[in-house]
Amino acid sequence: MKVPQLTVMATPLTDACVKMKDVAEANNPDFELARVQMERDVDGGTHYAHLNRPHKIWPVIEAFINKHQDRFASTSESSAETNMM
Repeated sequence: MKVPQLTVMATPLTDACVKMKDVAEANNPDFELARVQMERDVDGGTHYAHLNRPHKIWPVIEAFINKHQDRFASTSESSAETNMM
């Protein structure tokens, strides 16, 4: 069963990020990409944006959870039933 997948990436996207996004989209119709504008860290990267700037990431995650909350519940119920057999 395919489940909703959210990937949050800092903009601009690198070539590697674009390739990863393309693979995910091709394999999961419920894939969603959210781009969040981030200033570069001291080391020049944005890899730990979710840890360093959670206030920018959380609204995206919260909206995704709210949007798919019914599907998450049915998926976890199905998993629980399968594990009980």
